[in-house]
Amino acid sequence: MGRITYIFIKDTDKKFIPLNEIHVNPRTFDDSKPRQVSFISVRGYNTIENSTERGFCHNKFVGNFVLDVDFPGNIKKNVQIHVGDAVFLVEESGKDCHRDCPLLKKGDPCSLRDEIAFGRILHEGSVCVGDEGIIRSRS
Repeated sequence: MGRITYIFIKDTDKKFIPLNEIHVNPRTFDDSKPRQVSFISVRGYNTIENSTERGFCHNKFVGNFVLDVDFPGNIKKNVQIHVGDAVFLVEESGKDCHRDCPLLKKGDPCSLRDEIAFGRILHEGSVCVGDEGIIRSRS
């Protein structure tokens, strides 16, 4: 499927911290939220980092796992992503734009809509930058 190129986690001040390795479990990612973990393609991540036209997501979204993979073709709802020792279930692939987003109001297309996925931890374990992700159908 593709390799993990970056890992980010929010600290107590809501700032995103880059990591080389993380032990994925309900304590590191809040499982009370519907979008427990997030995935973004390298293309989507680079768009956020380099875009001069910025919408709401450009200013506040950072994926927990940046994958070197083409979205949305490979990351679909209800597939499992096995990466490192962890397993995730994709619960949402893509996202709707915020109604008041400046890009949407200007009529500009948002390039991030199809570059993002959200999921839940099915099996905890260690994930490292460079780990290969494997997609399996939900069993």
